[in-house]
Amino acid sequence: MGDQNFDVLIAFHAVTTAADERGGRPMASTMRGFDERDAIGRILEVNWCVYDVKQQLVTDEAQLFVRPDKYVDLNEYTMRRTGIRVEDMQSAVPFAEVMARFNEYVFQQFVRNNISFCLVTYGDDLLTRILPNEATAARQKLHAHFNQYFDIGSDFRSFYPQTYHIKTLGEMLSFLKLKDLQGVNLCQAECKNMVRIVNRMIKDGYRFAYPKAINAAFQVVADPTEDRVIKREKENRRWSTFIRSRSPEPFKNPLRSYYIRIRGFPPSTRENDVVEFLRGIRVYKEDIAFLLDLEGKFSGEVYVKLANEADMKEALCLNLNQVEDRYVEVFETTENEFNKARASQFADQREVHPDTRMTIDALLRFNPGILKLRGLPYTATENDILNFFKGFQIMQDGIKRPIIGGKPSGEAFVLFATKEEAQRALTLNMDKIGNRFIELFPTTPREFENFIMHNFINSGPCYSKDFMPNIPQDKRRSTLMISGLPFNATKQTVIDFFSSFDIKERDVHMLPSHSGKFSGNALVIFEDEMECRRALKSRNLTYQDKRFIELYEYK
Repeated sequence: MGDQNFDVLIAFHAVTTAADERGGRPMASTMRGFDERDAIGRILEVNWCVYDVKQQLVTDEAQLFVRPDKYVDLNEYTMRRTGIRVEDMQSAVPFAEVMARFNEYVFQQFVRNNISFCLVTYGDDLLTRILPNEATAARQKLHAHFNQYFDIGSDFRSFYPQTYHIKTLGEMLSFLKLKDLQGVNLCQAECKNMVRIVNRMIKDGYRFAYPKAINAAFQVVADPTEDRVIKREKENRRWSTFIRSRSPEPFKNPLRSYYIRIRGFPPSTRENDVVEFLRGIRVYKEDIAFLLDLEGKFSGEVYVKLANEADMKEALCLNLNQVEDRYVEVFETTENEFNKARASQFADQREVHPDTRMTIDALLRFNPGILKLRGLPYTATENDILNFFKGFQIMQDGIKRPIIGGKPSGEAFVLFATKEEAQRALTLNMDKIGNRFIELFPTTPREFENFIMHNFINSGPCYSKDFMPNIPQDKRRSTLMISGLPFNATKQTVIDFFSSFDIKERDVHMLPSHSGKFSGNALVIFEDEMECRRALKSRNLTYQDKRFIELYEYK
């Protein structure tokens, strides 16, 4: 047996109700000889069997009865055909719970343990028509593991010669000279028969390597078992003696890598927490990099390498999900940033970005006193902080406040002209801004340096080249990215935000998200670099219709 691309194959099978054209009564329709003219019906039962490819044996199986959201008459014909009894339906659970149990099972057994798996069905209808219809009716979203599968019929006909006429499971078993299991329950028996066929094919040397793929509209977009693909594979075998490279994983583009940046994790986060956050997405522990600060402490940012674009899109949908009452942000990022995070694990390789060093040197040149503020209202502005310290000498550009989840943080650092001035300002500890008590703490330049590095440099959203407009080389230094716009914003909204600048519609590029909708970010090209700097200084961290707007240099 050659190396298989998956560790586990899961035979996934179902039985549904459909209209009996002879009498208009409910009947059961299974994948055995399924007639396309029959109505899809409602799922009554779901079975799955887990097949360990390496050990070549069944390690687990499950049977669940589904309670339809509408009344279904289990007449004598349906019960006789399917083997389902009235007592079985008394223990039935809603479709949403069946899917939740299956998703939880594959996550606990396979995803958390980095065990690769793929579904095996009989025919395309179960994953392209039946499950999507049930999920829509139950207002459920199917997980990513339903987006690829092996059709046992297609793979069988592509492997065994002169089997193009074979359609049903019974005919496959007959061809392989295997006895057809005739259990009391039809769905359970057919699911076991599918596993027996899979086992026989693997023993005969078949490699389950190229599953079918389904797009967002539940249409098959990749079918490697088509004749033209099979012909190409046979042609490639002629050169197998000379080519010894390893085949890429399913759906992995060998010419491109996919990376995400996750910001906002609590300090106690470990690799298993990241895997659990990315539930349903296959991630290896060695592809997770924690960004550490100069003191070796976890900064709250994690960089993850993903296998394919579909996984990246699924991960981006987790943006602003909660982890321990914290909102966690998810961005697309680059391989260079991932490598920097990985290098931060080693003390001698933790580098401070040149822009960060210039900012810190400029601010600390005069040996200022530094205070940390905690408890600021989200609506507080820089002027509110200046009024709070009225009568004290604050350095120019000496108020630094980060943005988290598109809103100002409740913390800030303030640089005073002298250390004595900062010491005197501590007398305002527990005074109020609005209705909030403000706590003041003296801090060190090193803590301030870490704060600047992780909140003000290179924290802008990252986009792949597919979503970015082609900005001329001579205009890139005069281009800003604006982030935090409302999702109904237009180019005119951006022009109004920069009303004191000469901005035309052609200078504004609205950036789409991975779903094609407006992401809340845009690129703005200014007349020259001087105007760009002026806009960054005057319009960054200001409000637009109660939205906090951030500006970043284009990179």
